[in-house]
Amino acid sequence: MRADRTVVTVPASFQAAQRLDTVKAASLAEIVISGGDLLDEPVAAFLDYLMAHPTEVSEMLTTPKTLVVFDFGGGTCDVAVFKLARHSSGSLQISPLAVSRYHRLGGGDIDRAIVFEILLPQLLEQNKLGPHDLTFEDKKNFIEPAYLGVAEALKTGLCTEISRLESFDQYAKADKSTVTKKQPGLHICRLKDRTLELHSPSLSAAQFEKLLIPFLERELIYARETEYRLTCSIFAPVQDALDRSGLEAKEIDFCLLVGGSSLIPQVAHSVGRFFDSASVLKYPDRESVQVAVARGAAWHSLALAMFGRGLFQVVAHDRIAIATTTGAYELVPKGSPLPYPDKAGWATTLGLAVPDTSLLDSTDLLVEILAGDKTAERTLFTAIWEMPAPVGEGDKLRLDYRVDENQVFQFKLTLADTPGAEPFIGRVDNPLSNVVNPHARRLKIQKTEEALRTGQIPAAKIPETIVEIARDYADLQQIEKAISYLNRALLMKNQPDPDILNLLGIYNGELGNAEKEEKCYRECARVSTVAAPLFNLALAFKNRRQFPEALETIDACLRRRRDGPTLTLKANIADGMKNETTRDEAIHDALECFAGPRAMSDWELGWYFTAARMAGDKKRLNEITVEQKRRKQIGETTAVADAQRPLLSSNLTNP
Repeated sequence: MRADRTVVTVPASFQAAQRLDTVKAASLAEIVISGGDLLDEPVAAFLDYLMAHPTEVSEMLTTPKTLVVFDFGGGTCDVAVFKLARHSSGSLQISPLAVSRYHRLGGGDIDRAIVFEILLPQLLEQNKLGPHDLTFEDKKNFIEPAYLGVAEALKTGLCTEISRLESFDQYAKADKSTVTKKQPGLHICRLKDRTLELHSPSLSAAQFEKLLIPFLERELIYARETEYRLTCSIFAPVQDALDRSGLEAKEIDFCLLVGGSSLIPQVAHSVGRFFDSASVLKYPDRESVQVAVARGAAWHSLALAMFGRGLFQVVAHDRIAIATTTGAYELVPKGSPLPYPDKAGWATTLGLAVPDTSLLDSTDLLVEILAGDKTAERTLFTAIWEMPAPVGEGDKLRLDYRVDENQVFQFKLTLADTPGAEPFIGRVDNPLSNVVNPHARRLKIQKTEEALRTGQIPAAKIPETIVEIARDYADLQQIEKAISYLNRALLMKNQPDPDILNLLGIYNGELGNAEKEEKCYRECARVSTVAAPLFNLALAFKNRRQFPEALETIDACLRRRRDGPTLTLKANIADGMKNETTRDEAIHDALECFAGPRAMSDWELGWYFTAARMAGDKKRLNEITVEQKRRKQIGETTAVADAQRPLLSSNLTNP
């Protein structure tokens, strides 16, 4: 049987291209939908709650209200903020304010935390292994997949037990170390060269609550990622969405909890305490949560099939405007039904004009699209249009624009008297929602890894690309993963590479693996004449207070490179050995070697500061401070060329 009407749900943060791809995918599956048949998942969940509790929700909406949908699923944590109101006709009006989508924060990250913080120690103990006996590949490629399901089962079972105890008001008084969930039996993990066994793993409520602390953090809410998992507070996307909607937690009227991970009792309690002025709406069980979005889509599809319109109307909660020399000119008024002006048409204005005359050269016009009222305008789009000559001051511009069914603002700007000329075209996805997709470095890594996987990187450049990925992972403090990639690049080169060996020394040192750190630095020094590996090794010895070894190594380094930083490090080492004569000689020589502060790299300037401080040279310390401040200020502000905004014509007509 073929459905008469189909509605497909998508994350609220989906951009226009992703929405169009969804429509194309449906078409390939012979499902006929248009852009207007895409329903944002938070809206679908609320529609389901509305239909399940019609009296309760109707009473809520006697006056306009603000709703937060907190969707914490297995792989994402999406937070959407909406304005809700009843139209005089009785229909529901929904205005999207902000969306914050943390695409790598979900219940799966809690499961990984259980694997690496709870199950891995049990596995090591039961198999009599030390902390460095398993490699990154062992842990990530074998242990995590083998025990992720076990972790999820432990989590789900423990949460069910906690909820049961709470229903009898017994959990708060219970000894949480005795509230446990166990997975009986033998759980096997086969590595390349051996088999590990995990017997009846367990998870206690005390362990679980400790593990959840960073996920429920209210102050340090930034993401902290290791090579194995992400730890980020659920309040990071919540606060992002509130900030970008211009609201505070106390201004939220309702918070709807959806997604399977919102059923974790500690999560629900924490969100409820955060929105202490709001009514928290939630589903009673896992089954209801899992089908909420699908049921909401079904209700919406039914309304479209029966009445030709959905259960709600999306309206613009802010105006959209274009900047002119005398202020913002309104294009889409606040409160306008979307799409605007209608499903197929375009709005047009001739109220803009060229700001300057140019007969021979092109003229740069600054095109800025704004959202919000005068007191809280935000810039959605900025670009320069090089208008071809000749143009005269006051020549009229024609602006065609619309907000389509995918909530994409599109516009075309042309000279009104030359309609055949090529227009300046622009677009803004989700202009009325503030979408946040964090982890830019992570997205860069994923893009590069995908290019490697699909063969887009030339063979000759693959090793250096892998090294670049390793550096990015190291910047994210995913050191074991960085080492794994560097070893892979070294194997592909099939010969010693000084840069890779030096990085391996650095990263093994960060892991505290002194043996491998020294081995990599010495191999790097053996196969090259550069001084860096010996410098780094001497610094490592000094930091471990192995001063004789450090002094021997820095002297070897000085035979390759005699400069200010190397001599300063020697002075540091001598200072640790209480050898004042060697210390003072090295400092004197170091200060003689350094060039002027402006000629130094940041790294050299740091060692120059150390040398000046050890010498007690106030004049040099002041010079360094001045130079550091100068560098900080450079590039702080960058002008947008000399482009001018369009004029606002005196004979304006409303669009």
